[in-house]
Amino acid sequence: MGLAFCEGLVPTGMAREGIALSRTLVRQFAATVALSALTHSVLALSPAEVVIVCNDVSTESVRTAHYYAEQRRIPDANICPITCRDVEAVGREDYDTKIRMPIERFLTDRGLKDKALCLVTVYGVPLRIGDSKLADIEGKIRQTQAQLSRLQKYRNKDDEVAQAKQELERLEKQRAEQQQRGEEAAVDSELTLLFQQYDLASVAQNPFYIAYNRKAERFSRRFNMYMVSRLDAPRPEMARGLVDRAIAAERQGLKGKAYLDARGFTGTGEYALADEAIRRAQADLEQAGFPVVLENTEKLFAPGECPDAALYWGWYSLGKYVPAFRFNVGAVAVHVASSECESLRVGTGWCKRLIEEGVTATIGPTSEPYVTAFPKADLFFKLFLRGAPLAEAYFLSQPYLSWRMVLLGDPLYCPFGTGGK
Repeated sequence: MGLAFCEGLVPTGMAREGIALSRTLVRQFAATVALSALTHSVLALSPAEVVIVCNDVSTESVRTAHYYAEQRRIPDANICPITCRDVEAVGREDYDTKIRMPIERFLTDRGLKDKALCLVTVYGVPLRIGDSKLADIEGKIRQTQAQLSRLQKYRNKDDEVAQAKQELERLEKQRAEQQQRGEEAAVDSELTLLFQQYDLASVAQNPFYIAYNRKAERFSRRFNMYMVSRLDAPRPEMARGLVDRAIAAERQGLKGKAYLDARGFTGTGEYALADEAIRRAQADLEQAGFPVVLENTEKLFAPGECPDAALYWGWYSLGKYVPAFRFNVGAVAVHVASSECESLRVGTGWCKRLIEEGVTATIGPTSEPYVTAFPKADLFFKLFLRGAPLAEAYFLSQPYLSWRMVLLGDPLYCPFGTGGK
Protein backbone atom coordinates (compact mmCIF):
# COMPACT_ATOMS: atom_id res chain seq x y z
CA MET A 1 0.00 0.00 0.00
CA GLY A 2 1.34 3.42 -0.87
CA LEU A 3 1.85 6.19 1.60
CA ALA A 4 -1.31 8.07 2.45
CA PHE A 5 0.68 11.09 3.56
CA CYS A 6 0.57 13.92 1.05
CA GLU A 7 4.22 14.81 0.71
CA GLY A 8 4.86 18.49 0.31
CA LEU A 9 1.28 19.41 1.21
CA VAL A 10 0.48 21.21 4.43
CA PRO A 11 -2.90 22.23 5.80
CA THR A 12 -4.25 25.50 4.47
CA GLY A 13 -3.22 28.34 6.73
CA MET A 14 -0.11 26.59 8.02
CA ALA A 15 2.73 29.09 8.19
CA ARG A 16 4.94 28.45 5.18
CA GLU A 17 8.00 29.92 6.86
CA GLY A 18 7.66 27.25 9.54
CA ILE A 19 7.71 24.50 6.93
CA ALA A 20 10.73 25.99 5.21
CA LEU A 21 12.46 26.26 8.56
CA SER A 22 11.68 22.65 9.43
CA ARG A 23 13.16 21.45 6.14
CA THR A 24 16.50 23.13 6.63
CA LEU A 25 16.93 23.82 10.31
CA VAL A 26 15.78 20.51 11.78
CA ARG A 27 18.41 18.61 9.85
CA GLN A 28 21.21 20.98 10.88
CA PHE A 29 20.02 21.93 14.33
CA ALA A 30 19.37 18.43 15.62
CA ALA A 31 22.98 17.48 15.07
CA THR A 32 24.40 20.56 16.78
CA VAL A 33 22.24 21.07 19.87
CA ALA A 34 24.52 21.25 22.88
CA LEU A 35 23.93 18.22 25.04
CA SER A 36 24.21 20.37 28.14
CA ALA A 37 21.18 22.32 26.98
CA LEU A 38 19.21 19.10 26.82
CA THR A 39 20.17 17.86 30.26
CA HIS A 40 17.12 17.93 32.50
CA SER A 41 17.39 18.46 36.22
CA VAL A 42 15.26 17.71 39.23
CA LEU A 43 13.27 20.81 38.29
CA ALA A 44 11.38 18.78 35.68
CA LEU A 45 7.59 18.59 35.56
CA SER A 46 6.23 18.05 39.08
CA PRO A 47 3.00 16.31 40.15
CA ALA A 48 1.60 19.59 41.48
CA GLU A 49 1.81 21.02 37.95
CA VAL A 50 -0.40 18.26 36.52
CA VAL A 51 -4.20 18.56 36.19
CA ILE A 52 -6.17 15.39 35.48
CA VAL A 53 -9.32 15.63 33.34
CA CYS A 54 -11.94 12.90 33.76
CA ASN A 55 -15.53 12.38 32.60
CA ASP A 56 -17.86 12.07 35.58
CA VAL A 57 -20.50 10.14 33.62
CA SER A 58 -18.01 7.25 33.51
CA THR A 59 -17.19 5.48 36.77
CA GLU A 60 -14.05 4.06 35.17
CA SER A 61 -12.94 7.50 34.03
CA VAL A 62 -13.19 8.88 37.56
CA ARG A 63 -11.51 5.78 38.96
CA THR A 64 -8.61 6.14 36.52
CA ALA A 65 -8.16 9.80 37.44
CA HIS A 66 -7.98 9.05 41.16
CA TYR A 67 -5.71 6.06 40.59
CA TYR A 68 -3.24 8.20 38.67
CA ALA A 69 -3.39 10.96 41.28
CA GLU A 70 -2.68 8.45 44.04
CA GLN A 71 0.20 6.74 42.23
CA ARG A 72 1.90 10.02 41.32
CA ARG A 73 0.93 11.99 44.43
CA ILE A 74 -0.99 14.55 42.42
CA PRO A 75 -3.29 16.61 44.68
CA ASP A 76 -6.94 15.56 44.58
CA ALA A 77 -7.71 19.25 44.07
CA ASN A 78 -6.08 18.89 40.64
CA ILE A 79 -8.70 16.43 39.38
CA CYS A 80 -11.02 18.24 36.96
CA PRO A 81 -14.34 16.48 36.28
CA ILE A 82 -16.27 17.28 33.13
CA THR A 83 -19.67 15.99 32.07
CA CYS A 84 -20.04 14.80 28.49
CA ARG A 85 -21.02 11.75 26.49
CA ASP A 86 -18.75 8.77 26.92
CA VAL A 87 -17.79 8.58 23.24
CA GLU A 88 -14.57 8.86 21.28
CA ALA A 89 -15.71 11.59 18.87
CA VAL A 90 -17.64 14.79 19.59
CA GLY A 91 -18.64 17.79 17.50
CA ARG A 92 -17.07 21.20 17.83
CA GLU A 93 -19.99 22.59 19.83
CA ASP A 94 -19.80 19.77 22.38
CA TYR A 95 -16.05 20.22 22.62
CA ASP A 96 -16.49 23.91 23.39
CA THR A 97 -19.37 23.61 25.85
CA LYS A 98 -18.70 20.23 27.47
CA ILE A 99 -14.91 20.05 27.49
CA ARG A 100 -13.03 23.29 26.84
CA MET A 101 -15.16 25.74 28.82
CA PRO A 102 -15.54 23.55 31.94
CA ILE A 103 -11.76 22.97 32.05
CA GLU A 104 -11.08 26.68 31.69
CA ARG A 105 -13.51 27.43 34.53
CA PHE A 106 -11.90 24.77 36.72
CA LEU A 107 -8.39 26.09 36.16
CA THR A 108 -9.49 29.65 36.86
CA ASP A 109 -11.56 28.83 39.94
CA ARG A 110 -8.84 26.64 41.47
CA GLY A 111 -6.07 29.15 40.80
CA LEU A 112 -4.34 26.67 38.49
CA LYS A 113 -4.46 28.57 35.22
CA ASP A 114 -0.84 29.67 35.47
CA LYS A 115 0.39 27.01 37.88
CA ALA A 116 -0.50 23.96 35.84
CA LEU A 117 1.85 22.99 33.02
CA CYS A 118 0.30 19.73 31.89
CA LEU A 119 -3.22 18.35 31.47
CA VAL A 120 -3.85 14.61 31.47
CA THR A 121 -7.03 13.35 29.83
CA VAL A 122 -8.02 9.87 30.94
CA TYR A 123 -10.17 6.97 29.78
CA GLY A 124 -13.70 8.22 29.08
CA VAL A 125 -12.75 11.70 27.86
CA PRO A 126 -13.49 12.09 24.11
CA LEU A 127 -10.50 11.55 21.85
CA ARG A 128 -11.24 13.59 18.74
CA ILE A 129 -13.35 16.42 17.37
CA GLY A 130 -15.29 15.69 14.21
CA ASP A 131 -15.66 18.13 11.34
CA SER A 132 -19.36 18.82 10.68
CA LYS A 133 -18.62 20.27 7.23
CA LEU A 134 -16.64 17.18 6.29
CA ALA A 135 -19.42 14.90 7.53
CA ASP A 136 -21.93 16.80 5.38
CA ILE A 137 -19.73 16.46 2.29
CA GLU A 138 -19.23 12.75 2.90
CA GLY A 139 -23.00 12.31 3.21
CA LYS A 140 -23.48 13.97 -0.18
CA ILE A 141 -20.79 11.74 -1.67
CA ARG A 142 -22.61 8.63 -0.49
CA GLN A 143 -25.89 9.92 -1.94
CA THR A 144 -24.25 10.72 -5.29
CA GLN A 145 -22.53 7.33 -5.41
CA ALA A 146 -25.87 5.62 -4.83
CA GLN A 147 -27.51 7.76 -7.52
CA LEU A 148 -24.72 6.95 -9.98
CA SER A 149 -25.05 3.24 -9.25
CA ARG A 150 -28.78 3.37 -10.00
CA LEU A 151 -28.33 5.35 -13.22
CA GLN A 152 -25.69 2.97 -14.55
CA LYS A 153 -28.24 0.14 -14.51
CA TYR A 154 -30.33 1.79 -17.20
CA ARG A 155 -29.72 2.58 -20.86
CA ASN A 156 -30.13 6.01 -22.40
CA LYS A 157 -29.01 7.70 -19.20
CA ASP A 158 -25.62 8.80 -20.49
CA ASP A 159 -26.20 12.50 -19.83
CA GLU A 160 -27.39 11.88 -16.29
CA VAL A 161 -24.53 9.48 -15.63
CA ALA A 162 -22.05 12.09 -16.86
CA GLN A 163 -23.63 14.73 -14.61
CA ALA A 164 -23.50 12.41 -11.60
CA LYS A 165 -19.85 11.59 -12.26
CA GLN A 166 -19.06 15.29 -12.56
CA GLU A 167 -20.84 16.00 -9.28
CA LEU A 168 -19.03 13.13 -7.58
CA GLU A 169 -15.70 14.45 -8.80
CA ARG A 170 -16.57 17.93 -7.50
CA LEU A 171 -17.57 16.57 -4.09
CA GLU A 172 -14.45 14.43 -3.77
CA LYS A 173 -12.30 17.44 -4.54
CA GLN A 174 -14.25 19.42 -1.96
CA ARG A 175 -13.71 16.63 0.57
CA ALA A 176 -9.96 16.63 -0.04
CA GLU A 177 -9.81 20.39 0.43
CA GLN A 178 -11.86 20.21 3.62
CA GLN A 179 -9.68 17.43 5.00
CA GLN A 180 -6.68 19.64 4.39
CA ARG A 181 -8.05 22.71 6.13
CA GLY A 182 -10.93 21.40 8.20
CA GLU A 183 -11.72 21.70 11.88
CA GLU A 184 -11.17 18.01 12.61
CA ALA A 185 -8.69 17.71 15.46
CA ALA A 186 -7.53 15.75 18.47
CA VAL A 187 -9.17 16.93 21.68
CA ASP A 188 -5.80 16.92 23.42
CA SER A 189 -4.13 19.04 20.77
CA GLU A 190 -6.86 21.68 21.05
CA LEU A 191 -6.52 21.71 24.84
CA THR A 192 -2.93 22.92 24.50
CA LEU A 193 -4.34 26.35 23.59
CA LEU A 194 -6.91 26.85 26.35
CA PHE A 195 -7.83 30.50 26.98
CA GLN A 196 -6.53 31.51 23.54
CA GLN A 197 -8.22 32.72 20.36
CA TYR A 198 -6.91 31.05 17.21
CA ASP A 199 -7.87 30.03 13.70
CA LEU A 200 -9.58 26.64 13.71
CA ALA A 201 -8.96 26.17 9.99
CA SER A 202 -5.19 25.97 10.38
CA VAL A 203 -2.58 24.61 12.73
CA ALA A 204 -0.65 26.66 15.25
CA GLN A 205 3.12 26.49 15.43
CA ASN A 206 4.39 25.06 18.70
CA PRO A 207 6.61 27.79 20.16
CA PHE A 208 8.56 25.26 22.24
CA TYR A 209 9.49 23.13 19.22
CA ILE A 210 13.28 23.21 19.14
CA ALA A 211 13.56 24.03 15.44
CA TYR A 212 11.31 27.09 15.85
CA ASN A 213 12.56 28.18 19.27
CA ARG A 214 16.21 27.54 18.29
CA LYS A 215 17.01 26.28 21.77
CA ALA A 216 16.04 23.48 24.14
CA GLU A 217 14.03 25.59 26.54
CA ARG A 218 12.39 24.03 29.58
CA PHE A 219 8.62 24.04 29.28
CA SER A 220 6.85 26.88 31.08
CA ARG A 221 3.80 29.09 30.72
CA ARG A 222 5.84 31.66 28.82
CA PHE A 223 3.83 31.06 25.67
CA ASN A 224 0.48 30.56 27.47
CA MET A 225 0.11 26.95 26.37
CA TYR A 226 -0.18 23.60 28.12
CA MET A 227 1.30 20.20 27.54
CA VAL A 228 -1.40 17.53 27.20
CA SER A 229 -1.03 13.77 27.50
CA ARG A 230 -3.59 10.96 27.63
CA LEU A 231 -4.05 7.85 29.77
CA ASP A 232 -6.40 5.90 27.55
CA ALA A 233 -6.72 2.41 26.14
CA PRO A 234 -9.21 -0.15 24.84
CA ARG A 235 -10.10 -1.01 28.44
CA PRO A 236 -9.80 1.08 31.62
CA GLU A 237 -7.44 -1.33 33.36
CA MET A 238 -5.09 -0.97 30.38
CA ALA A 239 -5.17 2.81 30.79
CA ARG A 240 -4.17 2.43 34.43
CA GLY A 241 -1.52 -0.05 33.33
CA LEU A 242 0.27 2.76 31.48
CA VAL A 243 0.91 4.33 34.88
CA ASP A 244 2.02 1.08 36.50
CA ARG A 245 4.52 0.31 33.75
CA ALA A 246 5.94 3.84 33.80
CA ILE A 247 6.60 3.70 37.53
CA ALA A 248 8.05 0.19 37.29
CA ALA A 249 10.45 1.23 34.52
CA GLU A 250 11.59 4.26 36.53
CA ARG A 251 12.43 1.96 39.43
CA GLN A 252 14.12 -0.86 37.54
CA GLY A 253 15.37 1.02 34.48
CA LEU A 254 14.34 0.75 30.85
CA LYS A 255 16.30 -2.07 29.26
CA GLY A 256 16.35 -3.87 25.95
CA LYS A 257 16.94 -3.13 22.29
CA ALA A 258 15.98 -0.17 20.13
CA TYR A 259 14.36 -0.93 16.78
CA LEU A 260 14.39 1.71 14.03
CA ASP A 261 12.43 1.07 10.84
CA ALA A 262 13.35 3.64 8.19
CA ARG A 263 12.59 3.29 4.48
CA GLY A 264 15.84 4.27 2.83
CA PHE A 265 14.55 7.58 1.49
CA THR A 266 17.09 10.23 0.53
CA GLY A 267 16.80 13.80 -0.67
CA THR A 268 15.16 16.94 0.70
CA GLY A 269 11.46 16.09 0.65
CA GLU A 270 9.43 15.66 3.82
CA TYR A 271 9.47 11.86 3.58
CA ALA A 272 13.26 11.91 3.29
CA LEU A 273 13.64 14.26 6.27
CA ALA A 274 11.39 12.11 8.45
CA ASP A 275 13.35 9.04 7.37
CA GLU A 276 16.67 10.72 8.04
CA ALA A 277 15.52 11.67 11.55
CA ILE A 278 14.87 7.99 12.30
CA ARG A 279 18.35 7.02 11.13
CA ARG A 280 19.96 9.89 13.04
CA ALA A 281 18.47 8.59 16.29
CA GLN A 282 20.76 5.57 16.13
CA ALA A 283 23.84 7.37 17.46
CA ASP A 284 22.14 8.71 20.58
CA LEU A 285 20.48 5.38 21.30
CA GLU A 286 23.77 3.51 21.04
CA GLN A 287 25.51 6.12 23.18
CA ALA A 288 22.84 5.54 25.84
CA GLY A 289 23.66 1.83 25.80
CA PHE A 290 20.84 0.45 23.65
CA PRO A 291 21.75 -2.09 20.97
CA VAL A 292 20.11 -0.75 17.81
CA VAL A 293 18.54 -2.77 15.01
CA LEU A 294 18.07 -0.55 11.95
CA GLU A 295 15.88 -1.63 9.03
CA ASN A 296 16.58 0.84 6.21
CA THR A 297 14.45 -0.46 3.35
CA GLU A 298 10.73 -0.38 2.60
CA LYS A 299 10.48 -3.77 4.26
CA LEU A 300 8.77 -3.83 7.67
CA PHE A 301 9.96 -5.78 10.68
CA ALA A 302 8.30 -9.18 10.34
CA PRO A 303 6.08 -10.83 12.97
CA GLY A 304 8.19 -12.04 15.88
CA GLU A 305 11.36 -10.39 14.58
CA CYS A 306 11.81 -7.87 17.43
CA PRO A 307 12.18 -9.46 20.89
CA ASP A 308 13.42 -7.58 23.96
CA ALA A 309 12.05 -4.28 22.61
CA ALA A 310 12.53 -1.15 24.72
CA LEU A 311 12.20 1.50 22.02
CA TYR A 312 10.74 1.54 18.51
CA TRP A 313 10.21 4.20 15.84
CA GLY A 314 9.28 3.31 12.30
CA TRP A 315 6.92 3.24 9.36
CA TYR A 316 4.76 2.45 7.26
CA SER A 317 1.74 0.17 7.63
CA LEU A 318 -1.50 2.15 7.57
CA GLY A 319 -4.03 0.98 10.13
CA LYS A 320 -2.65 -2.54 10.24
CA TYR A 321 -0.49 -3.42 13.20
CA VAL A 322 2.32 -5.90 12.58
CA PRO A 323 3.03 -8.11 15.64
CA ALA A 324 6.78 -7.92 15.31
CA PHE A 325 7.58 -6.99 18.91
CA ARG A 326 7.84 -8.37 22.40
CA PHE A 327 7.89 -5.25 24.53
CA ASN A 328 9.72 -4.81 27.81
CA VAL A 329 8.26 -2.89 30.74
CA GLY A 330 8.54 0.83 30.02
CA ALA A 331 8.73 0.49 26.24
CA VAL A 332 8.06 3.54 24.07
CA ALA A 333 6.95 2.77 20.52
CA VAL A 334 5.87 5.08 17.69
CA HIS A 335 4.61 4.07 14.25
CA VAL A 336 4.36 6.87 11.70
CA ALA A 337 1.14 6.51 9.71
CA SER A 338 -1.95 8.52 8.92
CA SER A 339 -4.69 7.54 11.40
CA GLU A 340 -3.23 5.25 14.04
CA CYS A 341 -5.09 6.95 16.90
CA GLU A 342 -8.46 7.31 15.16
CA SER A 343 -9.85 4.91 17.74
CA LEU A 344 -8.54 3.27 20.89
CA ARG A 345 -11.60 1.03 21.20
CA VAL A 346 -11.89 -0.78 17.87
CA GLY A 347 -9.78 -1.68 14.86
CA THR A 348 -6.18 -2.65 14.21
CA GLY A 349 -4.55 0.78 14.37
CA TRP A 350 -1.08 0.92 15.85
CA CYS A 351 -1.82 3.00 18.95
CA LYS A 352 -4.57 0.66 20.13
CA ARG A 353 -2.61 -2.48 19.34
CA LEU A 354 0.66 -1.19 20.81
CA ILE A 355 -1.10 -0.52 24.12
CA GLU A 356 -2.67 -3.97 24.01
CA GLU A 357 0.80 -5.43 23.42
CA GLY A 358 2.17 -3.70 26.52
CA VAL A 359 3.89 -0.46 25.56
CA THR A 360 4.10 2.31 28.14
CA ALA A 361 3.84 5.24 25.74
CA THR A 362 3.05 5.88 22.10
CA ILE A 363 2.12 8.72 19.74
CA GLY A 364 -0.34 8.86 16.87
CA PRO A 365 -2.84 10.93 14.88
CA THR A 366 -6.64 10.87 15.00
CA SER A 367 -6.75 11.48 11.23
CA GLU A 368 -4.42 12.46 8.39
CA PRO A 369 -1.84 14.77 10.02
CA TYR A 370 0.74 14.96 7.19
CA VAL A 371 4.19 13.61 7.87
CA THR A 372 5.54 16.97 9.06
CA ALA A 373 3.23 16.83 12.09
CA PHE A 374 5.00 13.94 13.79
CA PRO A 375 7.75 14.60 16.33
CA LYS A 376 11.22 14.23 14.89
CA ALA A 377 12.52 10.87 16.07
CA ASP A 378 16.06 12.03 16.77
CA LEU A 379 14.95 15.09 18.73
CA PHE A 380 12.45 13.09 20.79
CA PHE A 381 14.97 10.43 21.73
CA LYS A 382 17.74 12.98 22.38
CA LEU A 383 15.51 14.72 24.92
CA PHE A 384 14.02 11.58 26.46
CA LEU A 385 17.37 9.83 26.88
CA ARG A 386 18.79 12.86 28.67
CA GLY A 387 16.15 12.94 31.36
CA ALA A 388 13.20 14.83 29.94
CA PRO A 389 9.83 13.56 31.17
CA LEU A 390 7.72 12.04 28.40
CA ALA A 391 5.55 15.13 27.95
CA GLU A 392 8.50 17.50 27.57
CA ALA A 393 10.33 15.20 25.18
CA TYR A 394 7.20 15.20 23.04
CA PHE A 395 6.37 18.89 23.14
CA LEU A 396 9.92 20.05 22.44
CA SER A 397 10.15 17.78 19.39
CA GLN A 398 6.62 18.21 17.96
CA PRO A 399 5.97 21.17 15.61
CA TYR A 400 2.21 21.81 15.67
CA LEU A 401 -0.67 22.51 18.05
CA SER A 402 -4.42 22.62 17.42
CA TRP A 403 -4.00 19.65 15.13
CA ARG A 404 -4.43 15.87 15.13
CA MET A 405 -1.59 14.36 17.15
CA VAL A 406 -2.02 12.55 20.48
CA LEU A 407 0.54 11.61 23.14
CA LEU A 408 -0.47 8.45 25.02
CA GLY A 409 1.23 7.74 28.31
CA ASP A 410 2.09 9.14 31.72
CA PRO A 411 3.50 12.64 31.10
CA LEU A 412 5.70 12.29 34.20
CA TYR A 413 7.34 9.13 32.86
CA CYS A 414 11.07 9.68 33.18
CA PRO A 415 13.16 6.49 33.15
CA PHE A 416 16.45 8.29 32.43
CA GLY A 417 16.23 11.04 35.05
CA THR A 418 14.43 12.16 38.18
CA GLY A 419 11.81 14.39 36.63
CA GLY A 420 8.83 12.10 36.94
CA LYS A 421 9.43 10.69 40.40
